Amino acid sequence: MIHSGTLKPRLGEYVLVARLGQDALGVVYRAVHSHDGRFARLRILESHELSRGAVLTAIQRREALNRGRSFHPPGRREILSIAEGRPYLAWNETNGWTLDTILAAARQAQAAMPVEGALKIAIGAAAALEHARSAATGSETAPHGLLWPGFVTVSRNAEIWVRGFGLAPAVLPALEQPRLERLVGPYLAPEARAGTPSEVCDVYSIGVLLLELLAGRPATLAGPPAYEPDDPFSEDVARLAQCAVAPLPDDPVLASMMIRLGAGSAQRDGAVPSRIAVAKQPGHATFRAPISWSWNSSGSP
Repeated sequence: MIHSGTLKPRLGEYVLVARLGQDALGVVYRAVHSHDGRFARLRILESHELSRGAVLTAIQRREALNRGRSFHPPGRREILSIAEGRPYLAWNETNGWTLDTILAAARQAQAAMPVEGALKIAIGAAAALEHARSAATGSETAPHGLLWPGFVTVSRNAEIWVRGFGLAPAVLPALEQPRLERLVGPYLAPEARAGTPSEVCDVYSIGVLLLELLAGRPATLAGPPAYEPDDPFSEDVARLAQCAVAPLPDDPVLASMMIRLGAGSAQRDGAVPSRIAVAKQPGHATFRAPISWSWNSSGSP
């Protein structure tokens, strides 16, 4: 139970400072950790669409898997846990935004993301997925399976991290729920929607995010935004971005090699992985260069 009254509500070790939004994946708060005073984003994973039992099971499995290690570097770790019987996802706030907030602001302003900024976000998301893959042990696979803008965080100095690892098994079976399907369905590959997520599906999701950032138009269940002649980027860029959502070869070994090559190149060379091509973006291997969009005084993009 969230403690309430004259004081700010609490959940476990977190004080819930402000409610930021609500969607089919729960309610999002700005929170403060009661022990170290750090600000955090906290999502209570409860909604009419989600199965409570499925979410709790997914968290218990992830907690056992993460025991003694993390898919995230120190300082960027997330907490997927249960407090007082309520499932939640939390991570330290980085004075930034989730990508769904950035995309909503861009659409409201009727402005697309600069190509450089879009590429940096896609590069950073690819590198975060590759970090998770490299942290996997033995025969364990580490697909995210639920890569949508609300699980991508962007800091002020353009550090990109992916959140929500381990939640796909709880969410994908509920995709027939209309509100949930509209929220995350446009970013998922057909295989993921069918309940079989993979690294290939994650690369597809990165491609959809990139196309939405470039075009300034939302992805839909019918597919990612298509290139239009008046878009503020070239047709060559659109053609390259479309590679990420193109079908993979039938040979699973060849497909796996392509995915791993693309993700590995993102870590080493600052590259955007695609299903059949790698878009080079030299000079941004650390992903810390400021993104070239402006911020207003209220802290919104």
